[in-house]
Amino acid sequence: MLDGMGKESDEEGPDVYGTRARSESPYATRFGRRAGPVPLPAAEVSVPVFRPKRRTRVPALVGSLVLLAAGGIVGYATHRPGSSSSPPVGGFSVTGITVDANPASLACPATATEFTASVSVSGGSGRLQYRWLLPNGSTTASQSLDVPAGQRAVSISESWTVSRQASFSGTAELSVTAPDVVYSAPTPFRYSCAA
Repeated sequence: MLDGMGKESDEEGPDVYGTRARSESPYATRFGRRAGPVPLPAAEVSVPVFRPKRRTRVPALVGSLVLLAAGGIVGYATHRPGSSSSPPVGGFSVTGITVDANPASLACPATATEFTASVSVSGGSGRLQYRWLLPNGSTTASQSLDVPAGQRAVSISESWTVSRQASFSGTAELSVTAPDVVYSAPTPFRYSCAA
């Protein structure tokens, strides 16, 4: 192209007739359409999530239940349900009771038997209060016995006469009411009469 001075210029004029080849856009697609820049994928960021641990109180609850159950078993083994006891006085307490019947069975017309209790104590001095529960369902009056210090066992006897001429069976027990409330194991007794 000639410039105003008649010299050739490297600059090209406007493409009036549209004959100049157009340069391809760097964003042209193979279908000849212009496309914008391809967006880059967003970077994935991993954020740690803090979840507090839940505390459980199950072990503490189980331990409390075990202690309560153990205390109930010990209390039932020492005292009957519904009975009350006072604390031992001066270190004096009952540690065990056994009862024997002599004889343990009778036949008409015999009527007399004897129950003997052996009461184990702690060795301190104190007063023992007790009563007998007899095979016919009756109860004797309350009695007491002073136990000196150092004594470890006390023997208590009860002579009993059968008052009816009929067959029956029952049990005899010694009930200690002080210094503790303690019962002996039931001792069986049988009375037989021919029809």
